[in-house]
Amino acid sequence: MDERSDGESVRPPVEVAAEVTVEVATKVTATVADAVAELYGVLPGQFVATRSALAAEAKAAGDREGARAIGALRRPTVSAWALNQLVRQRPDDLAALESVGEALRAAQAQLDAATLTGLRGDRDAALAAGVAAVAELAEQADRPLAPAGLDEVRGTLVAALADPAAAAALRSGALVRALSYAGFGEVEVSDAVAVAGLRPRHLTLVPDPVAERRKEQEERRARIAAAEAELAEAEQRLDAAVEARRQADQDLLAARTAVTEAKAALRATRRGKVEP
Repeated sequence: MDERSDGESVRPPVEVAAEVTVEVATKVTATVADAVAELYGVLPGQFVATRSALAAEAKAAGDREGARAIGALRRPTVSAWALNQLVRQRPDDLAALESVGEALRAAQAQLDAATLTGLRGDRDAALAAGVAAVAELAEQADRPLAPAGLDEVRGTLVAALADPAAAAALRSGALVRALSYAGFGEVEVSDAVAVAGLRPRHLTLVPDPVAERRKEQEERRARIAAAEAELAEAEQRLDAAVEARRQADQDLLAARTAVTEAKAALRATRRGKVEP
């Protein structure tokens, strides 16, 4: 700790920020935290209806303050929504990004130019993987990101690499806007998260009804295709059996005809021997 002239200890900025986060976190009720976890996992078009339903549930349960807090939650931008899905659905990609960010910040604090240079490839790879993952998640939800949205995603990931507060905001899974880093100083995150102090354990992956229906339709089509293929194969076997039966009937008829002719010839031969 640094010492001021009046003798009081002054904590470093990062420690102060951490204390503020913890202090705010204690004010987040379980009802609000659970609502945020669900709300920021739904599709953008479902946000308002879901928020109203969650606020109504809290009010019906007697938590009027929680209901007001839930009703005041801000709708995320499309890029923020997509980043929130990265936290929920691709934790490994997020962990890789955070690991590189921690290494970069440690090297920066030590003014270790050699390490910073060596980490450049890891940084670029983590950014590329993160942006690609977010874009893929948005595509899967039928909410593809425009180029400007992808730029915001990349800017947010760059900010998370550079600043621990930005990394914590991203990790909350409740971003309402994208982040940006100017290349120096701290990232402004005061209004970037729905509720300050959220912990990752609250995060919930909310099923996408559109994706669920699409999955059911694909499974139904697969079952129909399999049944049709089985039917076609059975029909082929039946056709083959019918053809074999027809051929067998022809062979039997031919055999009976041959027997009849042979018997007739035999009788004729016998009559010829008896006649004088």
